[in-house]
Amino acid sequence: MDLVRLAAWESQLMSAMDRVNGDIEQRLPQLATTGVESEYRAIFTSYADLLTDPGQHTEALKRAVFLSWYAYAEPGWLSGVGGLPTVALRRVMLALEKALDEPLPDPELIAMLK
Repeated sequence: MDLVRLAAWESQLMSAMDRVNGDIEQRLPQLATTGVESEYRAIFTSYADLLTDPGQHTEALKRAVFLSWYAYAEPGWLSGVGGLPTVALRRVMLALEKALDEPLPDPELIAMLK
């Protein structure tokens, strides 16, 4: 899958999250029936898969880093993002480490991490 399709998929999920409402007890069943969390896991894994594509690597890394941050910064019942796959998360963190070791790391990536 490419970045354009992944962005469109994410946009659909954000719209789905806009329709999930209530407190935690009300939101959890809604998230379970919509499958938002599992779809975010699939999107995250797809971004991790794109890390091997030189033309999409940098943007995929930034999007994966954002999702990994969001998964830990906001509870899944509010964000829809949670339980990211450990293997994909490890690949993203290794790619991030490698990107930061570059002589001229991507300026937007650096700004995201500040």
